[in-house]
Amino acid sequence: MSYDIIKQLQKTQAASRTLLDLDNEARSNLVIKIADAIWNERDILLVENQKDLNKMDDTNPKKDRLLLNEERIAGMVQDAKNVAALPDPTGEVQLEREIEQGLQLQKISTPLGVVAIIYEARPNVTLDAISLCLKSGNAVVLRGGTDAEESNIATISVVHEVLEDLGLSPDLVHLMPIDREYVKPMLEAERYIDVVIPRGSKGLINFVREHSKIPTIETGAGVCHTYVHE
Repeated sequence: MSYDIIKQLQKTQAASRTLLDLDNEARSNLVIKIADAIWNERDILLVENQKDLNKMDDTNPKKDRLLLNEERIAGMVQDAKNVAALPDPTGEVQLEREIEQGLQLQKISTPLGVVAIIYEARPNVTLDAISLCLKSGNAVVLRGGTDAEESNIATISVVHEVLEDLGLSPDLVHLMPIDREYVKPMLEAERYIDVVIPRGSKGLINFVREHSKIPTIETGAGVCHTYVHE
């Protein structure tokens, strides 16, 4: 069955509006339930992660970043719960003043809508991105690295089960296929995605900056070190 990226993005955009009905407590509880489900299904995640590891050469420096074990999954789960415990990022009055003729001007934080995140061979980023987006009332489109394909599919499967159990649309969290042919159409889908965030190498960030028609939030290019002589 062929993958229709526009039809899928339309579904995610429609699903994003349902998050507006959830208050901060509901969104926090959603993230906690996802974190608990990831922990409960950690054996499945470890099996799928091993499939990814088996496809990567032992000399590849990315292999350690790709590796999941119980300790790392426990850290991922705790990080997600830390996100759930954060103050509500929505509805905050950031600016308020009275302008001429008695008009009250307010600047209030609101969800963006649909956030797309492109990242490389770090399966822990999948849960990080989902937690941050759902907590802030946003749907998320994920394009993970090819090397972490099985790990990411397993994670998203657990997340979708939680969403469906709670009566929410699984389209709130969408994992794109790893085929590179879909990356540029995603970056040009400004009608359906509100912001794109590349997380990874300088090459990845430059590619997104060059091709995206969507507002882009740049992260650091990585490999940032400080050497202090004794």
